[in-house]
Amino acid sequence: MGKYQKSVRVKEKKQQQHPIWRGIGCLMIVIVPVMSYAIGLVTYPLFVNARLVPYELMGTPQVPDWMWSSPNVAGFLQTIIGHPNLKAILLLTVVYTVFIGGLMSLLYAFIYRAFGPPKYGPMDAPPIRARKVKKYTR
Repeated sequence: MGKYQKSVRVKEKKQQQHPIWRGIGCLMIVIVPVMSYAIGLVTYPLFVNARLVPYELMGTPQVPDWMWSSPNVAGFLQTIIGHPNLKAILLLTVVYTVFIGGLMSLLYAFIYRAFGPPKYGPMDAPPIRARKVKKYTR
């Protein structure tokens, strides 16, 4: 550094994602499982008629006796036991959540690829072109 030069560094503003994307992501964390549960409820009879649901998942859930000791827990357990075939519907919910999440990821990837930033910036070197190599003979 010279005697008369300033050593001030200018901080560049970091690029952050738009705040609306955080809100959409937060909503999707709630919307996708609720939507999956609704789809699971609707499609459950179709899977039962096609005999694709194991009989172990059908019926009301069984709860051990020691869980009935607290009145708060007992009210919650009454609600759970009131739903027949809950295990099978929750399994369908998990399957649909994974499926819908995968579809949304693919859709996001296609949109990002189409409208996102370019692959190479102005400071990147151009990609290496493959050269045709002649066969070496003696």
